[in-house]
Amino acid sequence: MEQVSLIWSAGDDRKSFIDFNFIDDLNLKTIFNINSMKKAGDIQLELRDFFTVNRETISLRNELFQDLLENRDIFDYLKELVGILEDILQLYQIRHGHETIEANLYAIKELEMYIEVIKKFHGLFRDRSLKCPSLGKFVAIINEIFNSDEFARLCRQTEKLDHHINNIKSITVGVNLDAQFMPVEAGIVSINDQSYVSGNVIDKILRLDFSKNDFECMAPLEPIKRGFNNEQRIALAMSINSGIYSVFSRSMASWKSAIKTYSGMKISWLCGLLPEFYFIIGCMEPLITLYEKNYPLCSARFGEKEHVSELYNAGLALHSSRTEVVRNSLWFDDEGRIYILTGPNQGGKSIYTYSVGLLYAMLHLGVLLPAREACLSPVDNIFTYFPARKAESYGKGRFATECADLSAISRKITGRSLFLFDECLSSTSSVESTVIAKEVLSAYARIGCKGIFTTHLHDLCRTVGEINTDSSNRSRVENLSAQIDATTGERSFKIVKGDVLGESFAYDIARKYRLTKDDILAEKSDLV
Repeated sequence: MEQVSLIWSAGDDRKSFIDFNFIDDLNLKTIFNINSMKKAGDIQLELRDFFTVNRETISLRNELFQDLLENRDIFDYLKELVGILEDILQLYQIRHGHETIEANLYAIKELEMYIEVIKKFHGLFRDRSLKCPSLGKFVAIINEIFNSDEFARLCRQTEKLDHHINNIKSITVGVNLDAQFMPVEAGIVSINDQSYVSGNVIDKILRLDFSKNDFECMAPLEPIKRGFNNEQRIALAMSINSGIYSVFSRSMASWKSAIKTYSGMKISWLCGLLPEFYFIIGCMEPLITLYEKNYPLCSARFGEKEHVSELYNAGLALHSSRTEVVRNSLWFDDEGRIYILTGPNQGGKSIYTYSVGLLYAMLHLGVLLPAREACLSPVDNIFTYFPARKAESYGKGRFATECADLSAISRKITGRSLFLFDECLSSTSSVESTVIAKEVLSAYARIGCKGIFTTHLHDLCRTVGEINTDSSNRSRVENLSAQIDATTGERSFKIVKGDVLGESFAYDIARKYRLTKDDILAEKSDLV
């Protein structure tokens, strides 16, 4: 059976990022739990293994998740299927290396479960209009199996075999003898759904049955036991039962091997998809929650002039009790590819930065995006630096650690990378921080990467014009600001592009609370 993949395009070499620190920084595992269906003791899957930089794979997964969102009954059965496949693997482990009758009978159960899966999927996929090509290929394989003569025969024979096994009343044992009438080999001649009866003449008279009956014992062993004492009868029963069990077990093992080979070929391709099923389920669950909360979800379009409308923080939307999470826009184009984001404390800067990080992480997982529309250019790496998450690792001093971490990122960053820095370089004076941040951003502008530098350094915004005077820059630097409602003076959590108004947001807030010199002195009539 050709191995099909639901989540990887045929031409994907499965190369990915070189740095995965962003997974923890963005709390991705709390959103996409790809191990939710796995048992606690099982080997856990790593989310990092499912990221892709291949555009065809991204598009394929977008279509897959859209199909499953529109056909929820198919997704619901995928979750059932995972349980069935896990049961099949468990049955295999039970019978593997064991030659008991019970273990041998599990081989039949595996075929029954395989038949159930094929029939169920065939019914689910009937008359569906699906966009995803890999899902379409999966459907074609299911239909080909279901409509084959081989599958029809398998269904009939398995049903018969299952009936026989569930209704075993007796077995016929054949024994070959040598010239001295000594047994030389024995085997199971047949498995019967009728019990044997005595062939004694008296018994026939009592049954009023003198016809030939294949289930009559010519020489029943039971009468012999009547002359034995209790220990002898027990020993005889044990000897007979042990012999029958041994012959029966070895005979069953011969057809178990054939069934094992057949079921292995037919079921292994489905079991091979288990990691993909885990991934799909782990990604679909949050998408369904967002969809049911009426948040927009969209597929990615690709383009170098990037624009996203109604972008929201997917993690906040999933876990917040708010009825609505603020939505913003995002731009990466000729007018700005590197942004210095400033604004008041708790004004939405970090939430916006996380939103952008989640957006690109979800893009490279291939899931539907948390926005109304999104035209994006995939990146070769996502570099995040959120010092607040590293508070316990500043053994050699926060500033030195920050410089070392930023230096490591800067050595790996390219013109196709995305960076997201949230309040870094804040452990030294604002003058020194501004100088260093300007050096870093000037280099990044020359490299041509894109990203957001979220900061309280209001003076850094004023360096934008100077940075942009370098004609060799590949990225233009621009300002973003978290806004305060002009009417109420409250934080709006809206992020706008352009020059920052006012001397500083801290000063604006101080003025709101009448903390300027003139405001304070105006209340002191004795000083006027």
